[in-house]
Amino acid sequence: MRTFTLACLTLSTAVLTGCPPKSAQPAPGEVVSRAAHDGLSLELRVPRQHLLRGEIVAVTVSARNLTRSDMVIPARSGALVYLTLWRKTFAGWEQVVRYPEAAAQVLSPWRLAARAAHTFPPLELRVGPDWPSGEPLRITAELNGRPEPRAAGVVRVHLTQEQRDQAKAH
Repeated sequence: MRTFTLACLTLSTAVLTGCPPKSAQPAPGEVVSRAAHDGLSLELRVPRQHLLRGEIVAVTVSARNLTRSDMVIPARSGALVYLTLWRKTFAGWEQVVRYPEAAAQVLSPWRLAARAAHTFPPLELRVGPDWPSGEPLRITAELNGRPEPRAAGVVRVHLTQEQRDQAKAH
């Protein structure tokens, strides 16, 4: 009887939690970060950890409502997601750049249904000449109007393809 009860409990847990979709598994070299806070989960995906100055990188952000109630996200502008690039200094993390740099200043709250997920259109970032190179940089994603959760990953910028190839080999 105990074995039957344990088997039923294991099966019900598997059914309730489900299996992550295959797309949830990171590709080699991909930066994936997840964070959750107060019933909201956020995922950041950067296709490569080693970036080349001048290239365009499509960054994907997904939000998931983990609660049984709809969530209203009070976005203060037309941008629903912010990406921020940080560099480590002696005093802590210093903001290098934030995307989008400009957005329509129209209050545009939006709703995330209970237990639903939303993947935002990829944000195409150009690795700018002002991005520091040769050091770890932190990239964070957050929803406009909800500073928590904040998903964060580490990327590195290289000046040449040769430098990037050497870094990837180590």
